[in-house]
Amino acid sequence: TGGAILQVKETQYAAPHGFNNANFTKINDAFKVDMTAQQANSSFLVEVMINVGSDHHDAGCAVGFFDSLKGDSGDANAFPPISARSDVGSRTKVAVVGHWSMGSSDNTENHSQMNYSFSYLYTPASGQQSTSARSFYPCMKRNTDNQQLLVNYAQNNEGRSFAGVSYIRVMEIANSVVG
Repeated sequence: TGGAILQVKETQYAAPHGFNNANFTKINDAFKVDMTAQQANSSFLVEVMINVGSDHHDAGCAVGFFDSLKGDSGDANAFPPISARSDVGSRTKVAVVGHWSMGSSDNTENHSQMNYSFSYLYTPASGQQSTSARSFYPCMKRNTDNQQLLVNYAQNNEGRSFAGVSYIRVMEIANSVVG
């Protein structure tokens, strides 16, 4: 049936750890959804929520996801590239901004922690359409300030700070709905 949801899978990820990569990188090898498409030409609705704190007020990041049939590092981020944009000056070009840099606001990192969510209707390129097993991984990259991001927790270990949970949910959708 056109547009039918063929399957839904979700992984919740609660492990707290630091993250400091200048290129798009999997957040963790265990933070993924494994899926074997029922139809080769399916689309996938990918929903991700990442809980991020930081150890410095200049830390910032961008988020995305990898499809293992396309690649699982660096420029294989499944979001369409926006590198052709010329109207953004010297800003880093990304599709989804995650944790924002707070500039010169001292000590805001002590308790700051945000949930960054996105959803994206993803149709793999013709060379990656397949009923082979694939994995979807949330990914991030930090900004140019080289500060550590904190996945699933805030910097200070006290009652005013929190520990959180992140997730990825993927729905396979019969492709005739996309057009």
